[in-house]
Amino acid sequence: MDQTDQMDQTDQTNQTDRRISHMLEGDIGTGRHPFRSIADTCGISEEEVLERIHRMKEAGIIRRFGAVLRHRKAGVTENALVMWATPPGQSERVGALLASHDEVTHCYERRPAFGGKYTLFSMIQCRKGTVEAFVRTLAPALGIDDYLILHSMEEFKKESMEYFGNE
Repeated sequence: MDQTDQMDQTDQTNQTDRRISHMLEGDIGTGRHPFRSIADTCGISEEEVLERIHRMKEAGIIRRFGAVLRHRKAGVTENALVMWATPPGQSERVGALLASHDEVTHCYERRPAFGGKYTLFSMIQCRKGTVEAFVRTLAPALGIDDYLILHSMEEFKKESMEYFGNE
């Protein structure tokens, strides 16, 4: 292979990687083969798409790859921020217990305390009408009876970051 052929191949590889990166900015497929549509669009195998994603991640081109669950479509229709008045020195223990539940999607400590006493914040997502019952069951297990539930009233749109624009 001469130098011109190598340059052409490198350019084609870069264009394919860029195209894959661009497609990863939006929704990908669901099911057993979520990367198949990307592979079909790029004219390569699904395995090659996964190899390229891995290589780009290793090279630092892709720093983070994650999913955004559209929880309302998945049947999770109620969520609330729950603030816990966690006793001093108990944040690690309580946080670990909260994080062990599938319904808890976020959990973090806040200093200074909100309202002078609420130091641990958790986001809880459940089916409609079950957040209160879940929190009432959870509170004794945590050893906390002072908490504040703030129900989400509206969901704002969720969109992936877009780095390459409409190429």
